[in-house]
Amino acid sequence: MNPVEKIREYGKRIAVIHEKDYPLDQVRDLNAWQVLDQDKPVDWDGFHDNIRPDQFIEIGDGIIKIQDVIDAGNEYDVAYILVEQDYTKLDEFASINRSMTNFRRMRGVEF
Repeated sequence: MNPVEKIREYGKRIAVIHEKDYPLDQVRDLNAWQVLDQDKPVDWDGFHDNIRPDQFIEIGDGIIKIQDVIDAGNEYDVAYILVEQDYTKLDEFASINRSMTNFRRMRGVEF
């Protein structure tokens, strides 16, 4: 799904955007429902056992058009964007630093 289209579809109903990013070489595997049962709630074990660490990348280094997501959220006065990365190939602090360095280059956000 296109996150910008979803933000515009739900508009003012969105209070928080949960941002992640994904590497280009993992595009074919981004649909979690290929490995998870859509009829069952997803718990940590189900997620952790079926999602691979290489399917994540630091915010701003991947395929998601982060600035477009921020702009769409700002159109509807979304108050918060939570930045999360489930896994990283980097040291955890290096990963946080990389994501925040990228995020700080974006317009329309405050820290």
